[in-house]
Amino acid sequence: MPTNNNIDVSIIIVNFNTLKITTECINSINNFTKGINYEIIVVDNNSTEKPDQIETLPNTQLIKNKVNEGFGRANNIGMTVSRGSFILLLNSDCILEDNAIEASLKKFIDLKNGKTPNIGVLGAKLTNQDGSQNTSYFFNRISLFSLFLNNSIILKRFKRNYTSAKLKNDTQVDAVSGAFMFLSKEVFEKTKGFDPDFFLYSEETEWCFNRITPHYSIIYTPHIKVTHLVGGSSKGIKDKIISQSILSGYLHLYKKSFWIFSIAILMLPMKLLNIMFIPFLKPENRRKELLNIGEVFMIYSYIWEIMKFPSAWGSRKYPLKLKSLSNTQVS
Repeated sequence: MPTNNNIDVSIIIVNFNTLKITTECINSINNFTKGINYEIIVVDNNSTEKPDQIETLPNTQLIKNKVNEGFGRANNIGMTVSRGSFILLLNSDCILEDNAIEASLKKFIDLKNGKTPNIGVLGAKLTNQDGSQNTSYFFNRISLFSLFLNNSIILKRFKRNYTSAKLKNDTQVDAVSGAFMFLSKEVFEKTKGFDPDFFLYSEETEWCFNRITPHYSIIYTPHIKVTHLVGGSSKGIKDKIISQSILSGYLHLYKKSFWIFSIAILMLPMKLLNIMFIPFLKPENRRKELLNIGEVFMIYSYIWEIMKFPSAWGSRKYPLKLKSLSNTQVS
């Protein structure tokens, strides 16, 4: 495939007050990436930490946003100025331990020239520091049945659950994690990238489900591994990011179908019944479920904010953001 300005892969990293782990991420790229021409584009979301030293790192360009644009918008800015024929969206809290980027490029081209000529996106196996599996891909599309199951502590145990450990070979999936998305630039140009209406979370599944899969195949490969330091950029605000994740999920429902969104809103009170089961949960799960129950009231308070703009791509004047997050953004 042709390259632009001799750049094979443009690596996009969003930074917001994560200077240390962003630097570690970039160093791991430069230490292990061989055999290809690449550029690293760091998009800083108006950090209070001064990110200027990032520009001194090899192969690295720094873009400074004047405001916190959020995860999706910042990635779109990086993809717009990228020069490579391929793009890697990489979380700042990901660490490479081998030549995963060259391996991704070779895998993508091999699949395109072989059994998957319409491949558009490639996802890798994400692992925690201890080697355990991290969410790397998704199969379960939104449906009324899945919403019904998710509202009940008991019923959601019967929902089919896909984990990275179950796939041992290259497999076509519905979405891959935004922590590591390897794609052709053609995909970005044709589908417009992340929907800028999302501030944080659900942006990769919305993009994959709604606008990539109608045109391209998305392949997950367990043969390429990357360490993902989950929570490395969100310390101290865990409860808030859980709430933001749920809020973005309802925006995703709204964009998928007004009727599905409406029924999901009507089903929300089901979560209040879960209070009866809290005493029977493991201590580490009780707080999470209590937060989920509290989200009933949070979502009801944001219904008008979700619906005040049309559901089409990029319809909002500003991304949907939890008020309590203030200028916070994590990846």
